[in-house]
Amino acid sequence: MTCPPKEGYPGKRELIHFATLGKTSTNHMKKIVLLVVLLFLFLTGWSQCPVPTNNNAIRFNTQAEIAAFKANYPSCTAIPGVLDITGSDITDLSGLSQITSVGRGLIIRGTSITNLRGLDNIISAGGGLQISGNGSLTSLAGLGNIADLWLRLQDNNALASLTGMEHFTTINSLSLDANLALTSLTALSNLTTVTGVIDIGVTTPVTSLAGLENLTHVGQIWLQNLYALTDISALGNLTTVDDWFYIYNCALVTDLSGLSKLEKVGDFILFGNPSLVSLKGLTSLKEITNTVTIVNNGMLSECAIKAVCDFISMPDTPAKIENNLGDCLSLDAVLDACVALPVTLINFKADEEAGQAHLYWETTEEINSGYFEIQRSSDAQNWHILGSMPAKGNSRQLNKYTFTDKYPVPSTSYYRLRSVDLDGSYSLSSIASVAMTEQNQTLIYPVPAAAGVWIEGGGLNKKVELINLRGDIMKKWKITSDRDYLEMGSLRQGLYLIRVEGGAAQRIIKQ
Repeated sequence: MTCPPKEGYPGKRELIHFATLGKTSTNHMKKIVLLVVLLFLFLTGWSQCPVPTNNNAIRFNTQAEIAAFKANYPSCTAIPGVLDITGSDITDLSGLSQITSVGRGLIIRGTSITNLRGLDNIISAGGGLQISGNGSLTSLAGLGNIADLWLRLQDNNALASLTGMEHFTTINSLSLDANLALTSLTALSNLTTVTGVIDIGVTTPVTSLAGLENLTHVGQIWLQNLYALTDISALGNLTTVDDWFYIYNCALVTDLSGLSKLEKVGDFILFGNPSLVSLKGLTSLKEITNTVTIVNNGMLSECAIKAVCDFISMPDTPAKIENNLGDCLSLDAVLDACVALPVTLINFKADEEAGQAHLYWETTEEINSGYFEIQRSSDAQNWHILGSMPAKGNSRQLNKYTFTDKYPVPSTSYYRLRSVDLDGSYSLSSIASVAMTEQNQTLIYPVPAAAGVWIEGGGLNKKVELINLRGDIMKKWKITSDRDYLEMGSLRQGLYLIRVEGGAAQRIIKQ
């Protein structure tokens, strides 16, 4: 008996009737047809464009290649892979104006272009843009229409601003590294959202973040190795950082002023910032969701803000706090300082009016709180006690407080609160500052004074007070002429304040 051959046996022929094909192999056939169509479209797309290299990149190395692109490839509008533009001979990208999309990334490096004109029609660049080592690039004009922009700018040492990015309101990511002339970010003034990362670092010489005033939401923000940065207050409208809030080795940043609206961060990281002295500015921060790292900030002595305390108080929290100063020296030191917090302070500000400084603050919870000590400084480093005010003791409602400094120092006065518990433990608030206006300033000279001083421009019949540093009024009188003389020969040597009605107090040194 002969057995029939096994199905699929070599040499076996099978007859397939088209009448039965639709019944038995419809799905299989559809897949084959779809594969053929896709293959055809893929090959057709490449046939309209230059032949790619082994890694699916189309490269332009000379200006002549770019100039001839339209004539040689009139139908090439979509680059499926990488578009790589490299070479010092290249000065003008206008020959690429027909391109509307790049599939896997656009690289521009080592060219002599001054702007990005010619890329104006690109609306999609999967894989992002990397623009590096273009020594003549001064403008990003031509960047304009790319959706979901991912942009890395590196070593473009003639680029002083980001001109060309003015109309972007939302981007994916922006990385700025070692662009040695980049001092202005003002072209980003319409930017409200960065869904990925904004990374400013590696010797970018910005002194402030002016231009980011409208930014409200970022995925991550990295500020690293910024040797000239002193002011981050432009982030005043930022409310949410989904993941990393990261400040690393920014030698001149002293506090976090301007972050008063920041409510939530994922990872809170401060590492190696030698001038950072406080977490001033984080008055609205309510939630840290992932990690806390506060390490090697040699002047940072106060870390016990509510959001940090809430996070590190949870069991098995991923937190690392070490090699800082004072109450921020270690994780245990911060935990001890957190336990001592008697007051939940939600707002503290200072305003100037008629030559006086008016302080306002609010609390939402007070537990065994004793009193508030109001402190003032002329340099935010050396502090003097102005006065005190009783606290509410125990309260779970909104409490409002005010205090008036009648004799603020000229120029800028800095204030902070020392919240003292009934058992003597205390916490320090963020710092509020107020700049005194000069419109009511009176000319007082000479300084220092030996026998006395002349007072000019105060205004007839204005009241004048001479005050010592304890706040004692040593003398009162009214101005009777345009140029009054104050005799000081009998006074002890030291620092005094002279305040003319309606103006800020001015310091006088008696020799």
